[in-house]
Amino acid sequence: MLRGLWQPRDAAWLDFADTLPIPGAAERPAVTLFGLHLPDAADRSGALLAFSDEALYAEVKALRQPADCPNAAQAFAQCERLPELAERQSANLAETRRGLREAAGLATHEPNCLALATAVAVQIPPECDVATFYAYVEQENTPVRWLPQIQPLHYAALRADGAPDHRGTAANLARWLYVPVGPDYTFEEIKHGVLGIVKTAEYLGVRWRSNPAHAAEYAALMDQTYGAGHDAYRPLFALDGAFAAGD
Repeated sequence: MLRGLWQPRDAAWLDFADTLPIPGAAERPAVTLFGLHLPDAADRSGALLAFSDEALYAEVKALRQPADCPNAAQAFAQCERLPELAERQSANLAETRRGLREAAGLATHEPNCLALATAVAVQIPPECDVATFYAYVEQENTPVRWLPQIQPLHYAALRADGAPDHRGTAANLARWLYVPVGPDYTFEEIKHGVLGIVKTAEYLGVRWRSNPAHAAEYAALMDQTYGAGHDAYRPLFALDGAFAAGD
């Protein structure tokens, strides 16, 4: 479950080994794996297995060996840090998501309610070429990554007997960008991550893709300010039933 971004439904167990749990989450699958990220050694960084199935927990506990457990003192210390860390990370995620929604007007993925995400996923609109959008974002020195760079399709999915709709999955994955967020990010760092995407969406005519009414008002203001032949914002998506193609 890539860095806490997605939360599959109806799963018996979830792997969130690269992030931490959200304290007080009401519903969990039978087993959820989280990382403890302990500092002693890479191969002993520890994991937290959260069980909602008591019978399954009893079975796993019976199989546990002393060598299976990380340093208990470090594990408890990490868990004690979690509530404050989760509060700061959740606030920064919400602020980043708000900026992308209100300033860029682009769709973001719904927040995970089980694990702390390490980023906000923002979607490249269907009217825009993926490579062009990503290239413009990079040119703005925006700290963003293309999701397939982080988690490409598994090679087995591409085989003849692999995933039947792997091309559709790959096409969907290609339309998401990963905007990193950390608990210690300042407002300026969050703003910088949002601004490059806002400017890219403006240049390419997909700003406020999720709010066509606002896009229409803004486009009309550009026409009024700069005249009909301007080279400013020209939306490439439907506005009140009419399609604006920048002509």
